[in-house]
Amino acid sequence: MTLPISIPPDSLHIDDDAWEFVSMDEDYIRDRAVVERFADGNVSYVYRTRPRGLMGLLEANKRSLDDSETAKTRFAGDEHVLGTKISSIPLNEFFAARNQIAEKIREGDRDHLKWFLNRDDAQPWKTFRGKV
Repeated sequence: MTLPISIPPDSLHIDDDAWEFVSMDEDYIRDRAVVERFADGNVSYVYRTRPRGLMGLLEANKRSLDDSETAKTRFAGDEHVLGTKISSIPLNEFFAARNQIAEKIREGDRDHLKWFLNRDDAQPWKTFRGKV
């Protein structure tokens, strides 16, 4: 019996057209791609699980980010800057252990979210230009 191992699918550099649909439920889409075909007929696959609706969220965030101006030019001297939406983070990223967003908020660390949103890899979640 073979045991499954966990390899991040992004680390394998698999082309988008190599992924084949496996299943879909109300929250996730599951795909697989062939990693290796063995002489005995067995096939080794890598699976990826993507949240549904993620592409729509990323496109909406990009549109909002492109349409936004910097906080300095749009809200210079305006008190309404406190009500500006600056990001839209999917729940799976919000609760992901690697990001520690929910964990730090639960602990009372409000600065962690600012730090997270100011990182380059958080750019897809931002909807407003500038530093938080």
